[in-house]
Amino acid sequence: MRMHLKILGLAVGLSLTTCFSAGAQQTAPDYSQFAPKLIEAYIRPQTQALTTTLGRLESATENLCAGEPEPATRQAFEAAMSDSVAQLARVDFLRFGPLAEENRAQRLAFLPDRRRVIPRQLRKIMAEQDESVTTAASLAGKSVALQGLNTLEYFAFTSDGTLTLGSGEQRDFECAYAVALTRNLVATSRELEAAWADPDGFTSVITQPTPEHALVQTHKEAAELTFNAMVTGLVLIKDQILLPVIGTSVKKAKPYRAPFSRSRNGAAYMNASLSGIEEALTRGGFLAALPEEGNWVPGSLQFEFGNARKALDELPGPIRAIGKTEQGRDKLIYLALVIDGLKDTMGGNLAGYLALSGGFNALDGD
Repeated sequence: MRMHLKILGLAVGLSLTTCFSAGAQQTAPDYSQFAPKLIEAYIRPQTQALTTTLGRLESATENLCAGEPEPATRQAFEAAMSDSVAQLARVDFLRFGPLAEENRAQRLAFLPDRRRVIPRQLRKIMAEQDESVTTAASLAGKSVALQGLNTLEYFAFTSDGTLTLGSGEQRDFECAYAVALTRNLVATSRELEAAWADPDGFTSVITQPTPEHALVQTHKEAAELTFNAMVTGLVLIKDQILLPVIGTSVKKAKPYRAPFSRSRNGAAYMNASLSGIEEALTRGGFLAALPEEGNWVPGSLQFEFGNARKALDELPGPIRAIGKTEQGRDKLIYLALVIDGLKDTMGGNLAGYLALSGGFNALDGD
């Protein structure tokens, strides 16, 4: 058995070496095209959409809290929450530049919350009815774990997905907090949007790299920075979302660990993230730059991304409800395997053909 594994490992190693060698022998692509295309065709439109979507959530929160909640205002809030989760997922894998600065990623959503910081801090805030979280200005100075979209979800919904914001004994306090929080989310998104729109800001760093810059000195390094963010996005879904949810057995599964599963948006978050990564890869020009012998890669990736989204669409219920069932857990295990294949195709084959340092995982060492 050990000999078979050694032979298999050698075969895989030779295969990857051949792939990378083939890519290296080709004429290098024009690396200067990738960052500008990604920024113009994907990042800027998606950050603009995030501001717009969060603005609708702010309005829906104000309407929900304006009086006794009606079915229409409850439905509008739930829809705005789902839209916001999905749009955030299309942006938050791009954890470099403006999103990595000023704690913007954590202010938009404190993810992953492995140590359950959000519920611990919220329990104290709710018990004391701390007025410092009820205005946007004072909330901005609090812990980032009290400011994100998943924080709002935690106190707006119960663990079974029931919307409680706008009702209950702490209605006034929770509503004031929710309104302040959504206003800050919009403000943070506007910061992000403006930072990417500024031609002299971080955009110039990766579209006009110089040998003197600490982050990227060449167009190739700029391309690798953006490309590796997409690979890392896949790693995050598998390693920091799916594997903790799946656990080592049905008994040890932890479906509550899936981000936004409390509002029944856990699958939607992963689905939108996968769609965002695929679109960013395409709009950034990475697939179009492949040499002729790499023409099989786009079709393979399209097939694998499609399989991943199909697996999510076919889950037999919300992740919290099915995560501790054999059927649900098996489907999530399959999804993890599909994402592994995506990571290998992107970080191995695609990166090899483009002679990029692919497969880098920015989460290593966490």
